[in-house]
Amino acid sequence: MDTSDSYTRFIEPIEGQMIGVIWRVLRDADDSDDALQNALTKIWSKRRAVFSHPNPKALILRICINCAYDSLRRRVKHRRDQQVLRERVTDQSGQSGASGGDVLVEDELRQQIMDQIVVLPRKQAVAALMRLVDRMPYADIAQALGCSETTARVHVTRGRTRLRERLSHLNPTGGGNAP
Repeated sequence: MDTSDSYTRFIEPIEGQMIGVIWRVLRDADDSDDALQNALTKIWSKRRAVFSHPNPKALILRICINCAYDSLRRRVKHRRDQQVLRERVTDQSGQSGASGGDVLVEDELRQQIMDQIVVLPRKQAVAALMRLVDRMPYADIAQALGCSETTARVHVTRGRTRLRERLSHLNPTGGGNAP
């Protein structure tokens, strides 16, 4: 199978999904481009295994998610340092941070959620992202993770539970049902 045939057959039909999956994780154009190039490089270097996989689409999307997470991990420490600095500045200035903050609060909330997904065990993180963000069926998640559908459901449930525990401080009602 030549290179152009492989691209046309396997990559081109799902290129939009590949970009979408990466974008949902990173939300940054430059980082998304880099992650896509890294994913395409990995797919190319493992092309025989990828294209002969029982579900190449799921494997390709899994590679894309993994590359996006790798890029996100590189940013996490920098983002956390910036947040600590912002909190110190806010504390020192005595401001409540309510100036033009809806967009900033939403971005920070999304970043906190993604930061918590990143620290989940890898299979739980991938399963949670694919199910909760991409709304993928459990069968596709199982294929991407190389496990049974039941195990994929367990990974999603455990990931969701850990996210709920780690993000409980964001619940504005203070919800009294902590585990």
